[in-house]
Amino acid sequence: MKTTKFSFKILWFVAMSWTALGLALTAWRTFDYLNRLYLPKISLWNSLKAACYVGVVLIGLGIYRLWREFQTKGFFDAKSVMLVKTIGFITMFIAVPNSSFNVLRDLGYVNSNASIDNAEFLSAFLRDFLFESPLFLLLGMLFFIYAGFMQKAIALKSENDNII
Repeated sequence: MKTTKFSFKILWFVAMSWTALGLALTAWRTFDYLNRLYLPKISLWNSLKAACYVGVVLIGLGIYRLWREFQTKGFFDAKSVMLVKTIGFITMFIAVPNSSFNVLRDLGYVNSNASIDNAEFLSAFLRDFLFESPLFLLLGMLFFIYAGFMQKAIALKSENDNII
């Protein structure tokens, strides 16, 4: 059990360090390009990626908080269920800026002065959002399923505690 705690902390620290590095680099590029008015598309591009990294950091902090809560109490409560649902919402929300980022990059709007064609952008966005990278949506659904299991377990636990 002690090695599991230690390995979880190391894995969590490595994942959060990697994400924080990506966030710092993206945030710096966003700040740099926001100050340059002649490249507004690159600032949008980097801002979308920074939003993804902020979401990933929030998810990591939520998972760590959930893990610490379980380690101290030994069980989950209604507060834990709300935390898991919040993590699920954040995970599903990340899908939008991530797909927008991918579409802007794939269609070549980042380095060109061409205007964005709304119909082309929408079709490419839906294709990316639904078919090419649905990982965030699936992960969000997994968190909601996990929250449902947690609610059922909490109800069974309280029922068993009432019987005793």
